[in-house]
Amino acid sequence: MPDFSAATERLLRTIAQQGDTGAAFVWETGGYYRLAGTDYRVARRTFFPLTDEAGPYVTGGNDDTVPVKLTARGHEWIRQHPVPRGSRGPSYRAGVTRRPPARRSAAADKPTAYGVVKGQFEESGMRSSLSPIYARAVLAMHDLETADQLEAAGFPEAAEFLRSGRQSLVDEAFGPEDR
Repeated sequence: MPDFSAATERLLRTIAQQGDTGAAFVWETGGYYRLAGTDYRVARRTFFPLTDEAGPYVTGGNDDTVPVKLTARGHEWIRQHPVPRGSRGPSYRAGVTRRPPARRSAAADKPTAYGVVKGQFEESGMRSSLSPIYARAVLAMHDLETADQLEAAGFPEAAEFLRSGRQSLVDEAFGPEDR
C-alpha cells in the first residue's frame, strides 16, 4: 500500500466518512472541488493518486452527478492505516471548521477625537450643520500646533506633512483673519 500525501490521505478519509452513499464533490474555479454542503475544498490533482489505473482506491466522480465512493482497495488502505497521519486520536473529522469572528477591540469602542469635539459643539446648541465644520477646524488647529512643535524639534518634513490642507479647514470655518 502506498504512502499518500497528507492532502490525499485526508481526501480518502473524507470519502470514507461519507459511507455507502459516497461523497458528492462540486467543481469550483481554479482547479478545486468542494465537498457538497461543507467548506472542505480539495485540489483536482489530489484525486490523481486515488484513481491509479493499477487499481483505483475510489470510483465514480467522473462528472458532478456521480458521488465518489471507496473501492475495496480503498477500504483495505483505511483498515491498514487506522490513525490519520500526525494524529493520535480518533479518525479524521470531515470539513473545515471556521475560526470564530474576530472580537472588536477595546480601542474600537473608544470615541474618536472628531466625535468628542463634534459632540461638544452639538451639546452647546450650535446648529447641527455647523458642528462637523467646526469640529474639523478645531482638530486642524491642534494639528497646526503640533506641526509647529515638530518643526521646533527639528522635523520639518513631518511638520510640513501635518500642515498640508489643515489651514484651509481653519479658514473655511473661522475665516482667514482668525489665524
